[in-house]
Amino acid sequence: MTVAWLRSVFLDRSSKSEVLYECRHCGKGVNDRTDACPSCGHTGIATYELG
Repeated sequence: MTVAWLRSVFLDRSSKSEVLYECRHCGKGVNDRTDACPSCGHTGIATYELG
């Protein structure tokens, strides 16, 4: 998943904007509809707008 995401961000300039949601504690990518990280339970979810 990470390699495909990196390729889409850095190599495919024609792609649309993408939003990435990530746990601020453990760094796991999470669903945008979650209130807490499914891995560690932390409630701090970072939002990154790419593109």
